[in-house]
Amino acid sequence: MKHLFGLATVVLGASMLTGCFEKRVGPEIVNVEGTITVDGQPMEGLRIEFWPQVVGEGTAGKVGHNSAARTDANGHFVMEAADASGVMGAVVGSHKIAILDLATVPEFLGRAAENHSWGIPPRISIKYFNTITSELSATIDGPRTDISFDLRPYDPQEGLRMAEAQRVAEAAADTAASDEDEAASE
Repeated sequence: MKHLFGLATVVLGASMLTGCFEKRVGPEIVNVEGTITVDGQPMEGLRIEFWPQVVGEGTAGKVGHNSAARTDANGHFVMEAADASGVMGAVVGSHKIAILDLATVPEFLGRAAENHSWGIPPRISIKYFNTITSELSATIDGPRTDISFDLRPYDPQEGLRMAEAQRVAEAAADTAASDEDEAASE
């Protein structure tokens, strides 16, 4: 019985040890880095986010995690997978990109938010803040160090135009829904 327990311990230990050396499971992640400028000038304190997109047949469940980075004083960033693995890079494939100005987002500042001056306008166009309004994208087919975006600066009128466009779109959707309801009740 003692030998059986010893054999079981050796087998269990060997299986655990080999598991430690297995390759990472999931979509391939490769090194991705680059530079962000605003009107040609490097911008520190921007958060860039890569959001993988499902493209083609048979890709369900193979999209992978998003990745993010913060720009340094030279506008340089190095992406890190957002899957708590600490792996640097981004998933291979097509990505939509959002860029946030961290100076205007106090929850990213932690304790520094206590002294944050509210109402600071962003330094970049608000259209970059999410993947719906941002026109930025990148295809990652292997390691990349050449990703580069030159962004437009903030325009106070842009927010008003976007709000008006949103209001018009919502009104059109409400009208279409009302028309459908009337047609269904007839």
